[in-house]
Amino acid sequence: MTGTPPLCAAPDPDPRAPTFDVPAGACDCHFHIFDGPSPQVAERSYTAPPAPLPAFRHLQRTLGLTRSVIVQPSVYGTDNRTTLQTCIADPTMKAVVVIDEDTPPDVLASCLAPADPWRCLGPSRQHGRIRRFSRAGGV
Repeated sequence: MTGTPPLCAAPDPDPRAPTFDVPAGACDCHFHIFDGPSPQVAERSYTAPPAPLPAFRHLQRTLGLTRSVIVQPSVYGTDNRTTLQTCIADPTMKAVVVIDEDTPPDVLASCLAPADPWRCLGPSRQHGRIRRFSRAGGV
């Protein structure tokens, strides 16, 4: 890949409330945070603009959502620090992170701990092996 991948759209700073009643417990089941220690990998299809947690919280309040699942963005590869720091900041939030065959066993074991914010580990697109873990346990 040559040059910097294209910049994707930034979060809307002025989202509009829905024109219908949002069900109680509504969930944003796939969002990313781009604001933290994880660097964007060189081999990526886009460049992420800043998208900090306060911007997501504003969107969440505007839409009337009360639950959320943060998903590890591909531009961070297997560096899950930003995703996990965001999830740790809100214990009600769930996270989907990316692992590969180099993920340490202690990190994988921690995914099964009831108090850990990780709930699911997804496949790394950069590696051929796919491993899935969940609170229910197992490979």
